[in-house]
Amino acid sequence: MTRPTSTGQTSGNPIFGPNRLKMGLFGLNGKGTANTLVPEVHTPTWEKNLRAAQLADAAGLEAIVPYARWKGHQVGRPDHPSGVVLEPFTWAAGIAQATRHAAVFATSHAPTMHPIAAAKMAATVDVISGGRFGLNVVAGWNRPELEMFGAPLKEHDERYAHLAEWLEIITRLWTEDDEFDHEGPFFTVVKAASRPRPVQRPRPAIMSAGSSGAGRDFALRKRGHVLPRADLGRSRGLARPGGLLQDRGA
Repeated sequence: MTRPTSTGQTSGNPIFGPNRLKMGLFGLNGKGTANTLVPEVHTPTWEKNLRAAQLADAAGLEAIVPYARWKGHQVGRPDHPSGVVLEPFTWAAGIAQATRHAAVFATSHAPTMHPIAAAKMAATVDVISGGRFGLNVVAGWNRPELEMFGAPLKEHDERYAHLAEWLEIITRLWTEDDEFDHEGPFFTVVKAASRPRPVQRPRPAIMSAGSSGAGRDFALRKRGHVLPRADLGRSRGLARPGGLLQDRGA
């Protein structure tokens, strides 16, 4: 069922629901933030991911969020556990099919994916989920990982300018009726269009966890959701009723 929210969003996505404190799982698709090699450390098998996601879904949690990692942290160690991470869009499609309530996110580092590809992949997962998809956007920070893509790490604030243009193109692909051209500092697209559109209107939930001034400004300008980091004091100025994932409208 879809429903209008106070921000005008029409969605069955629980991220736009009435609970002021949104709860979720993060990082199931990799070893997460557990920097340990003890035998019992989480390993991202599909069976474990599926079971944990279904338990969270049945418990009523609002969000299941993966992270994106294309290369591990240890130089010259492609088999290092930090690099064993299930690709988040493919992962989200599988989790979406196997759940019924929770919002299912994918995470994308903008320098690693063209916005036209990201728009169609996101819309496809939104269709699979029945309108429960969310996109966690990241400007990029891991230099060796980005260089692997031929995308050198930009100066800090320039990364957010690139991310803003990337998201602008995605949003237009989700919402505009006609083909459009775009020429900006980072992207040129000609007669751009993408179908199917997302189920959610006007667009799926957008989330960003940037904690710097530029990152927080980006989240406010793009009217997405802000996932505050450990230093909640720095994020207090972003808060409004809507919970830990702050609803900034669409």
